[in-house]
Amino acid sequence: MKRTVMDNAIRSSVVVLGSLAFGYLSLELGYKPFLEKAEQYERSLQSSQQHQQQGLVFSLSFSQSRLLISLLLFHFRRDRFML
Repeated sequence: MKRTVMDNAIRSSVVVLGSLAFGYLSLELGYKPFLEKAEQYERSLQSSQQHQQQGLVFSLSFSQSRLLISLLLFHFRRDRFML
C-alpha cells in the first residue's frame, strides 16, 4: 500500500511540473511578439532620451554662468515674495 501511495505522489508531482512547464512555454510563445514590440519601444525611448540629453549639454564661460545664476536667483526671490 505504501508503494502505491508513493507512486501516486511521484506521478502527481511529475504532472504538476509538466503542466507548469507547458504553461510557461505557451505564455512565452504566445506573448513573444508583444514582448518584442515593447522591448523595441523601450529601446527607442532610451535612445531618444540619450539624444535629448546630449543636445542639452553646452558650455558656459564663467561670466555667463554667474549671470545665469543671478537671473535664476532674482526670479526665485521675486516669485517667492509675490505669494
